[in-house]
Amino acid sequence: MSIQELIKKRARVSEQEAQMLTIYLEELWKWNQKINLVGVSSIKRVIDELLMDSLMAKEFLPEKGRLLDIGSGAGFPAIPLKVVKQEIIFHLVEAKAKKAAFLRHIIKKMGIKDIRVIEGRMESIGDELSPAYDVITFRGIRLISGLTLACPYLQDGTIISFQGANFKAVLNEARSFMKKNRIRTNKIKEYSISRGKRALILFKRY
Repeated sequence: MSIQELIKKRARVSEQEAQMLTIYLEELWKWNQKINLVGVSSIKRVIDELLMDSLMAKEFLPEKGRLLDIGSGAGFPAIPLKVVKQEIIFHLVEAKAKKAAFLRHIIKKMGIKDIRVIEGRMESIGDELSPAYDVITFRGIRLISGLTLACPYLQDGTIISFQGANFKAVLNEARSFMKKNRIRTNKIKEYSISRGKRALILFKRY
């Protein structure tokens, strides 16, 4: 089964979206042989564990607006979400030069618009970011760290954090920080992918 067929079998995407995601994953896999972009052993696992995980956030995104992705890495969840929500303006922040180079390369190769890679650490690139975003996402970052980085750029928008099966313990650990910074849990979506249970936690300020 081809990559495109696997994507269409796993995800609810259009033919055009499946084609774009195929370009992304094929190029990612080529680069992964030279630099460590993702730590999985097959492209099938990339689809099952990373692509499907990323697309779980689609239902919580607006039709238009601005999205900030913190620590974009190889592009999950930002690139898949941009493919299925092309009217949203995306800003991808990545501190590692090689990963930022891959992101710039794949964006150009895919021909997607209204998406920008900002290379650097969040603490030092504030003047390159918008004062407020409609959605801020982070994946693979400790919850308190992600919330700390996201809060200055959130007003009426939503923070979406990708978490593992231990999300309840992670949330409990963050309770005092959330109270101090007037952050509340807005919604939790639990789901399963091939590697186990996962959760999306949505936050708002009050």
